[in-house]
Amino acid sequence: MIRRFAAACVLAVLAAGAASAQPRPPSPDTDKDGFISMAEHLAAGERGFKRMDANGNGVIDADEQAQIAKFTGGRNILAPADLNKDGKVSKEEFVKASNYRFKQADTDGDGKLNAAEQDAMRKARGV
Repeated sequence: MIRRFAAACVLAVLAAGAASAQPRPPSPDTDKDGFISMAEHLAAGERGFKRMDANGNGVIDADEQAQIAKFTGGRNILAPADLNKDGKVSKEEFVKASNYRFKQADTDGDGKLNAAEQDAMRKARGV
């Protein structure tokens, strides 16, 4: 369940770019060193949340989740992030999920995702 949730968060960030008719989000590796640091990951999550929260009300509501689902095979990939089951994903819930996903992907525990960890993460989510 947790791993599905983690993969769903990655897909949600990617789907957000498509859902808002914007170009694909830039790589989280903003310094182009081949690693994704926690800071880069959090910044990418911030951008993704803003794209998914199309109406800017601070939550990804049911309508926004439905728009994202159109680009993810009809699945509501954010449902596992809705920890309080109110039908909305708050920024706090999204960040918590994102941090969990990063820590799970960082198998060597060095605080950044190397190429192998990034590849494994992509394979786990079917990308």
